[in-house]
Amino acid sequence: MVREASALQTRPTSPPRSVPRTSRRAALRLITVGAGSALLAACAPLAPSSPSAPNQPAAAGSVAPTGTGLTPAPSGGAPTPAPTSGGTLRLGVSSDLTSLEGQLGIPPANDTLWQVYDRLTEYDDQGQPQPRLAQTWDVSSDYKQISLHLRQGVQYHSGRELTSADIKWNVQRAQDPKVGVGQLAPLAQWWTGIETPDKYTVVLTSDQPRPGVFDFFEFFNILDPQTVQGSSAPTTPIGTGPFKFGEWVQGDHISFPKNPNYWMTGRPYIDELHVPVVRDQAAMIVQLQANAIDAVDTPAIVDAASLGADQNYQLWKDARTGAYALIAADAQQAPTDNKLVRQALNWSINRQRITDSVYRGLNGGPKDLPWPPQSPAYDAAKDAHYTFDLDKAKSLLQQAGVSNVALDFILANGNNEQASIAQIIQADLASIGVNVTIKPMDLAAWRATTASFKGWGLNVAQSAYAQLQAPTLPTMSAWWSYSASQTGFKDDQYTALVQQAGAETDPTRLKQLLDQLNDYLLDQSFVMTLCALPSMVLTNKKVHGLRFTRHQGVDWTNVWLG
Repeated sequence: MVREASALQTRPTSPPRSVPRTSRRAALRLITVGAGSALLAACAPLAPSSPSAPNQPAAAGSVAPTGTGLTPAPSGGAPTPAPTSGGTLRLGVSSDLTSLEGQLGIPPANDTLWQVYDRLTEYDDQGQPQPRLAQTWDVSSDYKQISLHLRQGVQYHSGRELTSADIKWNVQRAQDPKVGVGQLAPLAQWWTGIETPDKYTVVLTSDQPRPGVFDFFEFFNILDPQTVQGSSAPTTPIGTGPFKFGEWVQGDHISFPKNPNYWMTGRPYIDELHVPVVRDQAAMIVQLQANAIDAVDTPAIVDAASLGADQNYQLWKDARTGAYALIAADAQQAPTDNKLVRQALNWSINRQRITDSVYRGLNGGPKDLPWPPQSPAYDAAKDAHYTFDLDKAKSLLQQAGVSNVALDFILANGNNEQASIAQIIQADLASIGVNVTIKPMDLAAWRATTASFKGWGLNVAQSAYAQLQAPTLPTMSAWWSYSASQTGFKDDQYTALVQQAGAETDPTRLKQLLDQLNDYLLDQSFVMTLCALPSMVLTNKKVHGLRFTRHQGVDWTNVWLG
């Protein structure tokens, strides 16, 4: 799955003479070492490994994309069979799309709707940017400009050729906070200049160094401007991706037939990705066992543990995830607007019990910070700062001058793990005199209540982005955001710290800033990390070649049925 960045072909192009130029190899090295790109590993099934599909030769004049390698075949086992084309893969999901917006960055869009689109670049499993719609690029030495050279001949599903004008329009559209759920806007707004000197070249310029540029590209889907008006979502999504949009019967199913003119020769292998919406997790497992579906997206932990150990099924798991479970505190309402109260709550979380009893060890051990071990922001000591200490929690409540504390703990219906976490925390807080009322809500009501900052004190949820450069998480994540956190937390010191780290290219100075960021997050405790939350897909034995992307999704391009 891993290709060396130095093996990539780079066509000879030159940026304007007034711009300091760095080679692509040097740029990649600076990104990885100086700015701290996460080093990411391949996904692997926990059940006996399925055979991999070899990378196919690229079409003439193109660069074969890396980062699309698949799970290695078991060593010493039977010869790996060649991939076969054809068939429909039936993927069960428990939640439906909320719209057909191409920049919609919520589950299950990453694993379904995003198959309609491509991105300019993608991270491989070593965290190195690799070509997709951008075949080559040049980055200035000060990280204020990047010139992107597009792959020629790429067609939208409508038959129209992709051009640099399309990229410019997409960047400008993503700068609107109303697009998607707004998480791309802060990154898209970096670019104060967007030039298209020719049909296949885009030049982005910024007034600050942007070493996180490839984080932006990892989440930046390219839509067809002709089918989207303003910031509104398309009714018939059109992109350049491996699958076309078929139909969406809300609450029932979504379908994605293959794109027969995809720029990656011979892909995708399957003829269609068919996605039934099955809101009852138990019913979805019954369908998997009855061979009515081939895969379950994000299975319940109890099913992942039991069927993952069954030789008739495969549990695919993103081993180096950037996602995690969390508890959020409402930083606008008393008493959780008090930092000492939030710290007390953090000390009262029995993370070991949660990882053992709720997640059954599948998610690894307890965590206090979101970063995976491969992140430059990871610090083992700080990641274990908050132990389970109810006496310390009680003392902090006394210091805060609060008593008879009552908190509403809200969560979305349908997630058994989150309900169990809420019950564990409720019982532990009761022992120190904190009365917690658990309030399950349907998804729409939970989102509305969260956004209102009223009617809740604690929230159990999940987030991601920790697999990227560290400053990207508090820029994109709705929970950690320095500009619009769903906790209501906002502080000038936090904003300055994130923005300084995001523009820093010196590795020594960056490490100092990340240390300060970790200390700040632990001290403020407006978000409390519990444990890693790796992406999982449970499949039957017919499914081969599944791969997780670095944007916490599944790439179905290389999947085949055998």
